[in-house]
Amino acid sequence: MGEPAPDAHRRASLLLTGGIVVTMDDDRRVLDGGVVAVRENRIVAVGRAADLAGWTADEVVDCRAKAVLPGFVDGHTHLYQSLVRGLGEGLSIVPWLREFMWPYSIALSAQDAVAGARLGALEAVRSGITTVVDHHYAQTDVATTLAVADAIEQAGLRGAVARGMVGERSEIAARRGQPPALFRYGLADEVAITAEAMQHRPSGSRVEIWPAPIN
Repeated sequence: MGEPAPDAHRRASLLLTGGIVVTMDDDRRVLDGGVVAVRENRIVAVGRAADLAGWTADEVVDCRAKAVLPGFVDGHTHLYQSLVRGLGEGLSIVPWLREFMWPYSIALSAQDAVAGARLGALEAVRSGITTVVDHHYAQTDVATTLAVADAIEQAGLRGAVARGMVGERSEIAARRGQPPALFRYGLADEVAITAEAMQHRPSGSRVEIWPAPIN
């Protein structure tokens, strides 16, 4: 007689075996020598080796001496700034903004913004981050906002592009020394542009567009 047919319910695309699995379940279990089964893009089973002994997979990764954790969430980042990491080092926050970050944000092109988002997203993936909220306030037109969201999703992440909504330059902004060029749109335009970007995001996208007032 031939080999019995494999159980389709115990078939995975990927098995992570032998690691220290930090489940983050209700009981906060930590499984030494645990197994994680992934089918397509979903985790379908987590347990000790004995619990998943009958599972087979297209790919098996030996995770001994490694920790296996759920993906991290970065709730506040500025991915476009990844292009200039380290520049302005040593400055306190206000001089850093005035002398470096505000001029950089004004000079940034749409292509630069998308490239920075792509680089930052790939760095996030390498760091175990699976969800980001990208507070994006440089080049916030509809096309660039959507392109930034595409770049994040293409890296395999989920999350949101929180589109910075500034509005008119206030007296407080003027006293802070924020240059007029940072204030590209009036309040009504900010709302309209954000709404249009949200409407153009395809249904089911892993990366959404959110409004993010920042002034």
